[in-house]
Amino acid sequence: MVRGPDGLTRPPAQIVDFMHENPLVDGNEWLGLLMQHEDYDMRAIGLRILETRELYTNDVFDFEEMNLKAMASMQRANKDLKAQILLNMMAESPSSELELGGDADGD
Repeated sequence: MVRGPDGLTRPPAQIVDFMHENPLVDGNEWLGLLMQHEDYDMRAIGLRILETRELYTNDVFDFEEMNLKAMASMQRANKDLKAQILLNMMAESPSSELELGGDADGD
């Protein structure tokens, strides 16, 4: 990493250029290209990324928590969508269709 004049670290220009030339669509394919780069420093960056993502998925990332959050989000969205569908259906129904027949006095 390169430290900028503002004190923040920046990625080396080489990796930025590589990312512009090879947009990150498929992570594995992108890393494969990076690991085949002619520049040793670029291959070293690729190796560091490989090691970091393995460490992250083994020790940091909580897949169970992600699954629980995804399920809760999906259930909330489904509930909201079902409620909206019912509201729309009720708004579209004329009041005469909601009556079961006769008047309020039972005639």
